[in-house]
Amino acid sequence: MAVFGYWQLTGGFLNGWLDLELGQVYPTHREISAKLEISKGLSAMNDNGKTTRVLFCGPDFPSSHDYTKEYLAGYPYIQVLTLMRLQKRVFKLPESQNEIRISVEQMKLGEPIGVTLLGKTVFILGFGNIGVELAKRLRPFGVKIFATKRSWSPSQLDGFTNDFVDEKGSHSEIYDFAGKADIIVCCMSMSKDTAGIINDKFLSSMRKGTLLINVARGGLMDYDAVYHHLESGNLGGLGTDVAWKEPFDPNDKILKMKNVLLTPHVAGVTEHSYRSMAKVVGDVALLIHAGSPLSVVEIVN
Repeated sequence: MAVFGYWQLTGGFLNGWLDLELGQVYPTHREISAKLEISKGLSAMNDNGKTTRVLFCGPDFPSSHDYTKEYLAGYPYIQVLTLMRLQKRVFKLPESQNEIRISVEQMKLGEPIGVTLLGKTVFILGFGNIGVELAKRLRPFGVKIFATKRSWSPSQLDGFTNDFVDEKGSHSEIYDFAGKADIIVCCMSMSKDTAGIINDKFLSSMRKGTLLINVARGGLMDYDAVYHHLESGNLGGLGTDVAWKEPFDPNDKILKMKNVLLTPHVAGVTEHSYRSMAKVVGDVALLIHAGSPLSVVEIVN
């Protein structure tokens, strides 16, 4: 058996585990066993009488189930099964959307007023693969881009990043860069060294009204510090695709603030990304079924 986050591949025996973080609630062993017992009666087998099963366990990222089924549809000896638990979901309508709706209802034109990216300074905190792609997409909007990472390779210092980054810095310069930015986008990976890095010291170094966007991990933000700076008005707004605890608490006091926009961990949820993940899972399922060695283990965190 191999587990891919909630993607569990079985060939009838417990052969090992491959773990990809794709959700929050693992099912009980009894639930998994019951599902596998049911699947034994299915007849989708190859000529050798062997069946490999892909079991999705958990309610999150449901479309990944469908795309994996579609990818493996031509292989009758690979079964894709689903074991789900229903959970509450939180969707918060952006304040600007409410303002637009009110303007339409009241037949007002030219309201609400928007804010342009042109001329703004964007600080990308954590210039890894996501940070690089973000910089490429931001450049056409006429922004000035700062970026930091713990270490820059010679090619990164002198190469193509010069076209996308105006100022490069190390980890020790994050407070200086935060004080110059209009918008800060957190793209850092989560580790024991980066947990809570967006703390009171970091937020206090920002200019009043700076916007913070987090597309990485909720644990990078110190909850109490973020709440305090939102409440005081020093932090102009928070846009986050991740939270301190997921699934999100609909009664969280931060979510009730008008200058906070939360999306339910969907920044990377697109048809393209799901088809790419489905291919990874499907190809590994086929390798396991064939008894072939796994030369590369794909990990999503």
